[in-house]
Amino acid sequence: MINETQKEAICNILGGKYSAKIIAHLEKKEIKPMRNKVFTPKIIQDIVNGRTENTTVEIAIVKLVKAVKNQNEKANKQLQTLL
Repeated sequence: MINETQKEAICNILGGKYSAKIIAHLEKKEIKPMRNKVFTPKIIQDIVNGRTENTTVEIAIVKLVKAVKNQNEKANKQLQTLL
């Protein structure tokens, strides 16, 4: 289950509109919800806020956050070389 510190990290790295990014990532990885046909922003928000537990989605979110963080770090390094 995602805790408050992890939630803050997700929001900081993915931005305020993180649900759409997470949904796109889950669709790309072909991860489907059990009861519904598609993930909704509400479902994603409940998982990120720690109200709903879904280990598969939580692991996918962690992987997405790591990938975006690495991309951001690479971009910052390239930007620093230009300055």
